[in-house]
Amino acid sequence: MWFVAEEIPGGNWILMSRPIGGAVKELGEITGVMFEKLVLEYWKGTVFIISRKEEWASVGRKIFDRVVADPSFAEKINSLIHETSTALFEEGKRVSSLEFRVMSDEKLLKNFESFAQAHHECHSLAWPWFVTETDNNFITGFVQKIVERRVRSSSLNIPAGEAFSILTTPTKESQAIREEKSFLSLLEKIAADEKAVSVFKEYGKEGFKYLKGELSNEFEKHHVSFGWLPYMYEGPAWEREYFSETISSIIKQGKLSKNALKEYTKEKKSFAEKQAELEEKLGFTSNELRLVRIAREIVFGKGYRKDAIYYSWCMAEPLVKEIASRLGFSPRQTRALCSWEVRNALVEHKFTARELDERFHYSAMLYTPAGNEFFAGKAARDFMAPINSEAKEISAEEVVSLFGNCACPGSVRGVARIINVPSDMEKMKPGDVLVSYATNPNLVPAMKKAAAIVTDMGGITCHAAIVSRELGIPCVIGTKNATKLLKDGDVVEVDATHGIVKKIS
Repeated sequence: MWFVAEEIPGGNWILMSRPIGGAVKELGEITGVMFEKLVLEYWKGTVFIISRKEEWASVGRKIFDRVVADPSFAEKINSLIHETSTALFEEGKRVSSLEFRVMSDEKLLKNFESFAQAHHECHSLAWPWFVTETDNNFITGFVQKIVERRVRSSSLNIPAGEAFSILTTPTKESQAIREEKSFLSLLEKIAADEKAVSVFKEYGKEGFKYLKGELSNEFEKHHVSFGWLPYMYEGPAWEREYFSETISSIIKQGKLSKNALKEYTKEKKSFAEKQAELEEKLGFTSNELRLVRIAREIVFGKGYRKDAIYYSWCMAEPLVKEIASRLGFSPRQTRALCSWEVRNALVEHKFTARELDERFHYSAMLYTPAGNEFFAGKAARDFMAPINSEAKEISAEEVVSLFGNCACPGSVRGVARIINVPSDMEKMKPGDVLVSYATNPNLVPAMKKAAAIVTDMGGITCHAAIVSRELGIPCVIGTKNATKLLKDGDVVEVDATHGIVKKIS
């Protein structure tokens, strides 16, 4: 049976075509196991990664078994993820400094191919943990059982779900945490300047335009350093107005503090100490503790890798636009090219705007070890028909409880809001329960309002798990069908500590 392993809003062919192929090539080189068939479906800006369910479970199980038998194998993959992600950050910085308009076609292509290769090497390393964690949660489940056994045999009064969350939360700083610290530092400086406070009160999202001297420089530095965070694959990035409006809102709500950064840093230090104390008191064997730390590094590595991808594609936007300009296509049409087709498009003009529009509206690719087969328009619909026919609708009638995994502990009651894309966020009010197929950086403003977060997809490495822990918001991941079984306005009770979501009314 075929199933959708992941739905990726904002994906495109130029970005995804090679890394998805990594499942039938690089995955084999890294782990010794690979897929025989994998499908990438594309529909108007959303990518669907589709696999045969049995093969997905088999590949994931084999990788997991190797991790348990040889933890150094997992540590090597984590090291490679960090190495290639750092290299992609550097490649992003490199392309951001280039002037593409003055380059020859050949030089432009070489810069694109260098960038695409760095991206491919980084993105392809997602596969080992993606396939072990998505749908089956092999590593998550194994580490959870280790923690549960140790909690039961200890004298500690702590739920196993909460212990698991604490132990697998990275203490290394993610880019989101660095942004938070930088923003709090900026807020402290604004709080100490009465004129700046007045400016943001009066001018709101335009307030930054009236800053002077050092404060203006600090604001601009923050924007340049972190504006790319929500870019994902096609943007947009945060504009200056976003940060300005956020500052204005904080001031108007009376939440401006001169000690916010100090309090935040103290909280993070306290958490790290709590984590270290829990490691010691639960009495793990050396091998158990090694696996717990591997799981924690998997979580950090996914966030770091995603940040590298989002940053680099944000920095490469002028490169994509220059290629589009020379082809006579829009950026959207250009992103419908597979990365290996860009050279032929620019040198031999092999593609038409009509062909690329057809790809945007509907297309698919079949990946096998023997090669890839691309379909667009009617051919894609015909190819996908038997695959999609296997999808089964789930009835929402008489649903009382949903079950998933604890990403961040806590219990709350609130109104459910289905939030899958940025346009859904206007529904979100403070204290609502955010329910999503899978969250992404574009949804962070809504996540910050949530009393709890519930997702269909995900293991400990998913975006919702990472962000909920950073924000301290109760979160249940991997329910598989919450977005199908709940609707806007449902009152739900979220017991994240035990991974339970109950529909109250």
